[in-house]
Amino acid sequence: MPLSWDLILRFTLGGGQRRFTRFVALASLLGMMVGVAALITVLYRALPEELAPLEDRGLLVLNADGPQGAGFDYMFEAMNEVDRAVRRAIGDVLEATITVTSPGFGASTTTNTGFSRVILKDAEERELSQQEIVPLLEQGLSEVSSVRTFVRQPATINTGGRGLPVQFVVQNSDLEKVREVIPRFLEAARSRPEFSFVQVDLKFNQPELVLEIDRTRSDALGVSAREIADVVQASLSGQRYGYFLKDGQQYEIIGQMLREARNDPGDLSRLLVRDAAGTLIPVDNLVTRREQSSAPVLYRFNRFTAATFSANLAPGYTLGDGVDAMREVGDEVLDDTFSTDLDGESRELVETGSSLVFVFGLALLLIYLVLAAQFESFRDPLAIMLTVPLAITGGLLALWYFGQTLNIFSQIGLIMLIGLVTKNGILIVEFANQRRAAGLSIAEAVEDAAASTKNEKSPIGAFFVFAEAVGLKPRPERTWGRAHRARRASSKSPTGDLR
Repeated sequence: MPLSWDLILRFTLGGGQRRFTRFVALASLLGMMVGVAALITVLYRALPEELAPLEDRGLLVLNADGPQGAGFDYMFEAMNEVDRAVRRAIGDVLEATITVTSPGFGASTTTNTGFSRVILKDAEERELSQQEIVPLLEQGLSEVSSVRTFVRQPATINTGGRGLPVQFVVQNSDLEKVREVIPRFLEAARSRPEFSFVQVDLKFNQPELVLEIDRTRSDALGVSAREIADVVQASLSGQRYGYFLKDGQQYEIIGQMLREARNDPGDLSRLLVRDAAGTLIPVDNLVTRREQSSAPVLYRFNRFTAATFSANLAPGYTLGDGVDAMREVGDEVLDDTFSTDLDGESRELVETGSSLVFVFGLALLLIYLVLAAQFESFRDPLAIMLTVPLAITGGLLALWYFGQTLNIFSQIGLIMLIGLVTKNGILIVEFANQRRAAGLSIAEAVEDAAASTKNEKSPIGAFFVFAEAVGLKPRPERTWGRAHRARRASSKSPTGDLR
């Protein structure tokens, strides 16, 4: 018996309409999720990155480097000049200064350094913030020519180092190749607008006088290399021979020539050594002099000879911008024999940023497993988890709108946001399941559950609205103070999804 075309048509249209409706719904959902993922990617890459925003702690650190070979007396006068320049530049907001001359950080030979801690008045007693004071102080210190100084603001999160925020390490097994590339790297880095100050720790500026013994002549005269070395050491090295006591005090016995007799390389002619016949011969006749410069201290990183380029950020740039700029300079200047790495605050930024995606993924996985065990279903948690991308988008949009950065505090806020939106989803799904058990349709159950949890007049809705509004509302400036503005990012990101 042939089938009725009317029956076939009604069956096809009815099933096709349902399938088409499901296809449209699924395609719309997938399209929305793809669009949200693309928006998250764009916002994530557009937001500037840093480890933590700088806080106004009322403290600045000045580091000073003098010429190589400068002693304590020179640095003492130079640091006094720095102190006077600080008081001229920011005397109206200055509370006190603590100056240390020749601390010897890094090596016992670094006597040409000094630092000063500049303590500012309380934030309530001054109109300028710490960030606004730094350019004024740098301008005042530019008048000091005896030493090279730079201003550093203490990091909000202490990473254990005393250096500048951007620290880029260049490594090579060949010391001479490192020496050759340092001037070109410094020139390229100092031309970048992201940096206000750039320096390198490996400096080949220590003058040396190399004495090469003429073996042929010394052997002909019967003078050994050991005798020549002993005379030079006893005359110039300041060797300690012992101690003596006077008036209850112990003093060192140090033997060397007077300062006026050892200021010039030509003073080697004053040193005499005896030949085999007992005749005194000037040491200058047995050696060849050669002047050169070398590094007072050699640094290693990961067992390689290394030079660390440190930089201070210019106003308007973040730590992420500085790291990217250093990497671009490295790609431009260094060849394939060099390897690079990061240190200090820059290293912490990259390590925390690389783990952000992993932390978010782990948080979502743990939430899904807990919800699957709670609802005894692998389908219900998916409905809850679909709200997370929308919430993350709102959080990133809030950070972008308020001019915040992607830092450790805003990341904490985003992770907290995941918990908040899943909490709302749990309530909706739980209430919807209860309404379904009472006989309502899926659409009616979902609408009723959403209205019950979000209605501000219901006890549950009012409780959650009040808790979220009070807990995430940014505190006013008078209670935060300038010293804790960095923490505001942790409340900006969740608020972007809830308002």
